[in-house]
Parts: sequence; structure tokens; C-alpha cells
Amino acid sequence: QHGDRDRDSRHGQSRLESGGVTMIACPHCSRDIEGFLNEQAKGRLALVENVVTEIRRAGDDRLLEILRSHNRVVDAGLRLIPDLIDVTAGGISHFRVGTSNTAVADNQTDLVAGVYQNVVSQRVKGNFFVTHRCFIPAQSANGNTLREAGLFNALTGGTMFSRVTHDDIAKTVAITVTHSWTHSFARG
Repeated sequence: QHGDRDRDSRHGQSRLESGGVTMIACPHCSRDIEGFLNEQAKGRLALVENVVTEIRRAGDDRLLEILRSHNRVVDAGLRLIPDLIDVTAGGISHFRVGTSNTAVADNQTDLVAGVYQNVVSQRVKGNFFVTHRCFIPAQSANGNTLREAGLFNALTGGTMFSRVTHDDIAKTVAITVTHSWTHSFARG
């Protein structure tokens, strides 16, 4: 069954309801990543990024909704890539969320209207990708309408690697929010 609201303006998506869980299916985002990377291999490095945001009910952790967005690696983030490869330098360690829906631009160095920051909750590294999961607990960022998020190499200040804007999330004590950034690297 298709839902009545498209949560991604870039792709034709459908919302699927199953057992009380809303899943969003996007032909672009749900493609087999290895096949996609092989298809894109053309002799130069390409960076493929996606952000998945989970909204869960506090208390029982029931998944209420999933949003899929595409972030942009800003200029400062591109300059940070060599440091990410060098394990002695400071890589992505923190995230911030905010309330602005100002379009993402390459020259941005921070969120437009940040309201909460914390350490990255989990990192998963594969052969051609790295995922950073960023958890906002029920007791944090309440009373704000979240519209933006970013990855950084410090709690305050530091370098913003990437930023994303997404549909409004009215943050209350009744929900938790997890942003999961997956940055995939390919020849392309």
C-alpha cells in the first residue's frame, strides 16, 4: 500500500505500511551498493552519500517512521578527507542537529541554527563505505523542530564534514531520533 506523503523531493518514493512500521522505498537509495559502486567505476573517485533518519517512540523503541535524505559534503569536508584516512588526525567524531531548513551550500562551515550536539553513537566501516549513526535520546533537543544535521570532528568548533536538511521532526520526549550517514566511495 502506498502512503499519501512523499518524504524525499529528489526521488519518487513510496511509503509502505507493515505491522505498524513505516518504511520508505526509494529505487535509488535501496539499490545494491556493490553493484552501484561497480557500475560507477570509471577511473576517478566519487563520493556517494545518504542519510537515513529513524524516528522511534520513547520507552518501547518502536519504529514510527524512516526519512531518507541526501546530504552534501561541503568544501571543508572535502579538505578533511585526507585526515580521515590518516588515523593519527582527528576524523568525524561528533554530530549536531538544528532547526534551519536553509539549503545546503558548499561554503557552509557549521549548521545554520544548531540546538544539540553529541558524540557519534556508532561507526561501521566496510570496504567501500563508512556509516556514522547519531542518536538523540528522548530527553534531548525537546521543543525544537529539527530540520538540519551535520557531521563534525569536534563537539564545538572543528570542521563540518557534511550537512543535510530534511523534513520537519517535532522533537518531544515521546520520540528518539537516529541519523545514519552512509558515505560510499567508488571510482566513477
